[in-house]
Amino acid sequence: MRRGPLTPAIWERKTGTSLRMIRRRYGPSLLVADNVRITKSGRIRPNVTRRKDGTTYSRLAGRSSAPIFLLVPQVRLPKRLDLGRAARAAEAALPGAIVSNWVEGRFSSHAEGLVGPPRRSYPRGGNGSFP
Repeated sequence: MRRGPLTPAIWERKTGTSLRMIRRRYGPSLLVADNVRITKSGRIRPNVTRRKDGTTYSRLAGRSSAPIFLLVPQVRLPKRLDLGRAARAAEAALPGAIVSNWVEGRFSSHAEGLVGPPRRSYPRGGNGSFP
């Protein structure tokens, strides 16, 4: 079983039927298969019949075409969101934000030892027993 998108070249190789391009002024262009019929299950089959002697013929030669692919124009759009530039700007602004929001009094009393470590209000044992 093949994986990936179905391309016109793969379709031609798989079915043995060549595709013809139809350019339209308005709307997407088409790739059509000539002299084919669509079965009840929706598959494309060649519109030919085999005789007992092995020759093939078609009463509708060149009269039946089925659109296989719609060719929609595509363009590459530039990315509108540049995360790299935003990350570099935030990285450059980080030291300044730390210095500007630094509060000297908040950390100095803890550093001098005036305020002890916070007290635990929960038991130390992991099994629910008290020490």
